[in-house]
Amino acid sequence: MDAYSTTLALVSSILTLVAVAIGCVRVLPFCDEMARLRVGGLSAQAKSLLMSTEQLQSWLRVWCGLLIGLPLVVWFYEMRLLSLLALALVYVAPEHIMRYLINRRRTILRDQLVPAIQGLANAAQAGLTLHQGLIEVNRDTPKPLNIEISRILADFGRGRPLAEAIEEVRQRLSLESFTLFATAVQTSLERGGRINEALLRIGNSLRENQRVERKMEADTSAGRREVLILSLFPLLFGIMLNFMSPENTGMLVNTLAGQCVVLVVAGLVYCGARWALKMMDVQN
Repeated sequence: MDAYSTTLALVSSILTLVAVAIGCVRVLPFCDEMARLRVGGLSAQAKSLLMSTEQLQSWLRVWCGLLIGLPLVVWFYEMRLLSLLALALVYVAPEHIMRYLINRRRTILRDQLVPAIQGLANAAQAGLTLHQGLIEVNRDTPKPLNIEISRILADFGRGRPLAEAIEEVRQRLSLESFTLFATAVQTSLERGGRINEALLRIGNSLRENQRVERKMEADTSAGRREVLILSLFPLLFGIMLNFMSPENTGMLVNTLAGQCVVLVVAGLVYCGARWALKMMDVQN
């Protein structure tokens, strides 16, 4: 009987594992479609900026699993209203993370473009052609701008006109600073003129814009930090209260009234934080 029970338990475990594997295979297409609907536009923006998206699909599948599994776990522990909060937090996470990464990439490209244009102007003033200047600048330019310049040089090496290679990058990046650079270069190539003077003017203009944007970011960074601290304060207060009085804290998660209070507080904190950040968003 013991051997029979052991065999039965082993077979049951194997069948359960097979069933879970088949279920995951069946669910994966649904997860991929759900992720595409959620962050498809942002994923296209990331690809246009040549950001690495190799592991993006795997992380989005993990996100889909959390989106399905986390609320079920919270519901299992009879925290039914809190499962809605967990669902909302997991649902909005990929969009916010990807927007942050895309904006950071754009900021890095903007900051790297200023010294690159200055280097191109110096190279042109020294008598180098635009192609030779791009080669020299590319040696000292870090990623990710180095990747963009390398693509331009590679296209030119395959026989594509330099103006067309720059225009392709301009359309793909949709970055204001690069648009100014591309317009100046294309105008100089088509109509002639001293390209070094045009690049110097563009570089000075971009440097001033960069200075103003950094000043605005510095002016609002302290306020954003305060908003973050104030937003986290209810959570920190709850953790501290849990150590001081576990019984009272348990009422917030184990009773319907307590879960309603948690939802209301979370909603107020979220709305207040979004409102405060919107007022500090000087770019809009």
